Amino acid sequence: MKLIGLKRLIILAALLGLNVFVAGLYFLWVDPMVGDAHTKLDGINGEISSLHSKIGSVKRDLAEFKRSLPKYQAFKKSGFMGGQDRFQASRDLDMLRKQAGLAGFSFNINDVEQLDNPEAKTAKMQIISSRIDISNVSFLLDNNFYGFLDMMAHDFPEEMMFNSFTLERKAPLDRAALSKIRNGETPELLTASATMQWITIVPQSSDDNSPVRR
Repeated sequence: MKLIGLKRLIILAALLGLNVFVAGLYFLWVDPMVGDAHTKLDGINGEISSLHSKIGSVKRDLAEFKRSLPKYQAFKKSGFMGGQDRFQASRDLDMLRKQAGLAGFSFNINDVEQLDNPEAKTAKMQIISSRIDISNVSFLLDNNFYGFLDMMAHDFPEEMMFNSFTLERKAPLDRAALSKIRNGETPELLTASATMQWITIVPQSSDDNSPVRR
Protein backbone atom coordinates (compact mmCIF):
# COMPACT_ATOMS: atom_id res chain seq x y z
CA MET A 1 0.00 0.00 0.00
CA LYS A 2 2.79 2.41 0.89
CA LEU A 3 4.57 1.59 -2.37
CA ILE A 4 1.42 2.16 -4.41
CA GLY A 5 0.77 5.40 -2.59
CA LEU A 6 4.32 6.58 -3.23
CA LYS A 7 4.05 5.78 -6.95
CA ARG A 8 0.77 7.65 -7.18
CA LEU A 9 2.34 10.60 -5.41
CA ILE A 10 5.27 10.58 -7.84
CA ILE A 11 2.92 10.33 -10.84
CA LEU A 12 0.75 13.15 -9.51
CA ALA A 13 3.81 15.28 -8.90
CA ALA A 14 5.06 14.53 -12.40
CA LEU A 15 1.70 15.38 -13.92
CA LEU A 16 1.54 18.56 -11.88
CA GLY A 17 5.03 19.51 -12.99
CA LEU A 18 4.09 18.79 -16.60
CA ASN A 19 0.98 20.93 -16.29
CA VAL A 20 3.02 23.72 -14.76
CA PHE A 21 5.54 23.40 -17.61
CA VAL A 22 2.82 23.40 -20.25
CA ALA A 23 1.09 26.36 -18.60
CA GLY A 24 4.38 28.25 -18.39
CA LEU A 25 5.13 27.40 -22.00
CA TYR A 26 1.70 28.67 -23.02
CA PHE A 27 1.80 31.91 -21.05
CA LEU A 28 5.44 32.68 -21.77
CA TRP A 29 5.64 31.69 -25.42
CA VAL A 30 2.40 30.57 -27.07
CA ASP A 31 0.12 33.29 -25.65
CA PRO A 32 2.47 36.18 -26.61
CA MET A 33 2.78 34.67 -30.09
CA VAL A 34 -1.01 34.45 -30.41
CA GLY A 35 -1.37 38.03 -29.15
CA ASP A 36 1.28 39.25 -31.57
CA ALA A 37 -0.42 37.36 -34.40
CA HIS A 38 -3.76 38.97 -33.51
CA THR A 39 -2.10 42.39 -33.41
CA LYS A 40 -0.51 41.85 -36.81
CA LEU A 41 -3.83 40.53 -38.16
CA ASP A 42 -5.63 43.59 -36.87
CA GLY A 43 -2.97 45.76 -38.51
CA ILE A 44 -3.34 43.93 -41.82
CA ASN A 45 -7.13 44.23 -41.61
CA GLY A 46 -6.71 47.95 -40.93
CA GLU A 47 -4.42 48.32 -43.93
CA ILE A 48 -6.88 46.40 -46.11
CA SER A 49 -9.73 48.63 -44.90
CA SER A 50 -7.65 51.75 -45.57
CA LEU A 51 -6.75 50.42 -49.02
CA HIS A 52 -10.41 49.75 -49.79
CA SER A 53 -11.22 53.30 -48.68
CA LYS A 54 -8.47 54.73 -50.90
CA ILE A 55 -9.64 52.64 -53.87
CA GLY A 56 -13.19 53.89 -53.29
CA SER A 57 -11.91 57.49 -53.13
CA VAL A 58 -9.91 57.03 -56.35
CA LYS A 59 -12.98 55.58 -58.07
CA ARG A 60 -15.09 58.55 -56.93
CA ASP A 61 -12.42 61.00 -58.06
CA LEU A 62 -12.16 59.24 -61.43
CA ALA A 63 -15.94 59.31 -61.87
CA GLU A 64 -16.00 63.02 -60.95
CA PHE A 65 -13.14 63.65 -63.41
CA LYS A 66 -15.06 61.92 -66.19
CA ARG A 67 -18.14 63.98 -65.39
CA SER A 68 -16.16 67.24 -65.21
CA LEU A 69 -13.96 66.70 -68.28
CA PRO A 70 -16.61 67.76 -70.86
CA LYS A 71 -17.31 70.91 -68.82
CA TYR A 72 -13.58 71.65 -68.61
CA GLN A 73 -13.18 71.18 -72.36
CA ALA A 74 -16.21 73.40 -73.02
CA PHE A 75 -14.82 76.12 -70.73
CA LYS A 76 -11.43 75.89 -72.40
CA LYS A 77 -12.95 76.10 -75.87
CA SER A 78 -15.09 79.10 -74.88
CA GLY A 79 -12.03 81.07 -73.81
CA PHE A 80 -12.82 81.06 -70.10
CA MET A 81 -9.48 79.46 -69.23
CA GLY A 82 -7.03 82.03 -70.50
CA GLY A 83 -5.69 85.54 -70.25
CA GLN A 84 -7.68 88.56 -71.37
CA ASP A 85 -6.35 89.66 -74.74
CA ARG A 86 -7.46 93.31 -75.19
CA PHE A 87 -6.65 93.40 -78.90
CA GLN A 88 -8.64 90.25 -79.63
CA ALA A 89 -11.50 91.55 -77.46
CA SER A 90 -11.63 94.72 -79.56
CA ARG A 91 -11.88 92.65 -82.73
CA ASP A 92 -14.56 90.42 -81.18
CA LEU A 93 -16.63 93.42 -80.08
CA ASP A 94 -16.50 94.93 -83.57
CA MET A 95 -17.45 91.60 -85.16
CA LEU A 96 -20.45 91.19 -82.83
CA ARG A 97 -21.46 94.80 -83.45
CA LYS A 98 -21.64 94.16 -87.19
CA GLN A 99 -23.50 90.86 -86.76
CA ALA A 100 -26.09 92.57 -84.54
CA GLY A 101 -26.63 95.35 -87.06
CA LEU A 102 -25.46 98.18 -84.79
CA ALA A 103 -24.25 101.35 -86.45
CA GLY A 104 -21.48 101.84 -83.95
CA PHE A 105 -20.54 102.36 -80.31
CA SER A 106 -17.74 103.35 -77.99
CA PHE A 107 -16.24 100.93 -75.49
CA ASN A 108 -13.64 100.81 -72.76
CA ILE A 109 -12.08 97.71 -71.18
CA ASN A 110 -10.97 98.61 -67.67
CA ASP A 111 -7.97 97.26 -65.78
CA VAL A 112 -7.89 93.66 -64.59
CA GLU A 113 -9.03 92.91 -61.05
CA GLN A 114 -8.40 89.70 -59.13
CA LEU A 115 -11.40 87.94 -57.60
CA ASP A 116 -10.93 86.02 -54.36
CA ASN A 117 -12.01 82.41 -54.77
CA PRO A 118 -10.76 79.70 -52.34
CA GLU A 119 -11.53 76.83 -54.76
CA ALA A 120 -9.50 78.49 -57.52
CA LYS A 121 -6.60 79.04 -55.12
CA THR A 122 -6.70 75.38 -54.11
CA ALA A 123 -6.31 74.49 -57.79
CA LYS A 124 -3.48 77.10 -58.04
CA MET A 125 -5.60 79.22 -60.37
CA GLN A 126 -6.68 82.86 -60.22
CA ILE A 127 -10.01 84.31 -61.38
CA ILE A 128 -9.64 87.72 -63.01
CA SER A 129 -12.27 90.25 -64.05
CA SER A 130 -12.40 93.36 -66.23
CA ARG A 131 -15.30 95.78 -66.49
CA ILE A 132 -16.38 96.57 -70.06
CA ASP A 133 -18.25 99.84 -70.55
CA ILE A 134 -20.15 100.20 -73.83
CA SER A 135 -21.73 103.54 -74.68
CA ASN A 136 -23.20 105.57 -77.54
CA VAL A 137 -24.71 102.46 -79.12
CA SER A 138 -26.68 103.55 -82.16
CA PHE A 139 -29.28 101.32 -83.88
CA LEU A 140 -32.67 101.27 -85.58
CA LEU A 141 -34.56 98.59 -83.63
CA ASP A 142 -34.29 97.50 -80.01
CA ASN A 143 -33.97 93.90 -81.25
CA ASN A 144 -30.56 94.83 -82.63
CA PHE A 145 -29.31 95.83 -79.20
CA TYR A 146 -30.86 92.84 -77.43
CA GLY A 147 -29.35 90.58 -80.07
CA PHE A 148 -25.95 92.13 -79.39
CA LEU A 149 -26.30 91.46 -75.64
CA ASP A 150 -27.28 87.87 -76.37
CA MET A 151 -24.22 87.38 -78.58
CA MET A 152 -22.01 88.92 -75.89
CA ALA A 153 -23.36 86.34 -73.44
CA HIS A 154 -22.80 83.36 -75.74
CA ASP A 155 -20.09 84.23 -78.28
CA PHE A 156 -17.69 86.52 -76.40
CA PRO A 157 -14.89 84.70 -74.53
CA GLU A 158 -16.55 83.47 -71.33
CA GLU A 159 -17.66 84.35 -68.67
CA MET A 160 -19.74 87.51 -69.22
CA MET A 161 -21.85 88.99 -66.43
CA PHE A 162 -24.14 91.96 -67.14
CA ASN A 163 -24.21 94.69 -64.53
CA SER A 164 -26.64 97.10 -66.15
CA PHE A 165 -27.84 98.58 -69.43
CA THR A 166 -29.97 101.51 -70.53
CA LEU A 167 -31.97 102.03 -73.70
CA GLU A 168 -33.31 105.39 -74.83
CA ARG A 169 -35.31 106.53 -77.84
CA LYS A 170 -33.69 109.56 -79.47
CA ALA A 171 -36.15 110.15 -82.34
CA PRO A 172 -39.42 108.69 -83.63
CA LEU A 173 -39.66 106.41 -86.62
CA ASP A 174 -41.32 109.02 -88.83
CA ARG A 175 -41.19 109.95 -92.51
CA ALA A 176 -37.89 111.75 -92.12
CA ALA A 177 -36.32 108.67 -90.52
CA LEU A 178 -37.77 106.39 -93.20
CA SER A 179 -36.43 108.70 -95.91
CA LYS A 180 -32.93 108.44 -94.44
CA ILE A 181 -33.22 104.65 -94.32
CA ARG A 182 -34.26 104.57 -98.03
CA ASN A 183 -31.23 106.68 -98.86
CA GLY A 184 -28.93 104.19 -97.13
CA GLU A 185 -28.41 106.34 -94.07
CA THR A 186 -28.75 105.13 -90.46
CA PRO A 187 -30.85 107.57 -88.44
CA GLU A 188 -30.14 107.69 -84.73
CA LEU A 189 -33.49 106.46 -83.48
CA LEU A 190 -32.32 104.55 -80.42
CA THR A 191 -29.25 104.74 -78.26
CA ALA A 192 -28.05 102.52 -75.43
CA SER A 193 -25.23 101.79 -73.04
CA ALA A 194 -24.21 98.71 -71.07
CA THR A 195 -21.80 97.70 -68.33
CA MET A 196 -20.60 94.11 -67.94
CA GLN A 197 -17.89 92.04 -66.27
CA TRP A 198 -15.53 89.94 -68.38
CA ILE A 199 -14.35 87.01 -66.22
CA THR A 200 -11.70 84.40 -67.01
CA ILE A 201 -9.39 82.10 -65.04
CA VAL A 202 -5.62 81.85 -65.38
CA PRO A 203 -2.80 79.94 -63.65
CA GLN A 204 -1.85 81.53 -60.35
CA SER A 205 1.14 83.85 -60.71
CA SER A 206 4.02 83.94 -58.26
CA ASP A 207 3.37 87.67 -58.13
CA ASP A 208 -0.25 88.02 -57.00
CA ASN A 209 -0.23 91.68 -58.00
CA SER A 210 0.46 90.87 -61.64
CA PRO A 211 -2.73 89.47 -63.23
CA VAL A 212 -2.43 88.10 -66.74
CA ARG A 213 -3.40 90.50 -69.48
CA ARG A 214 -2.26 91.42 -72.95
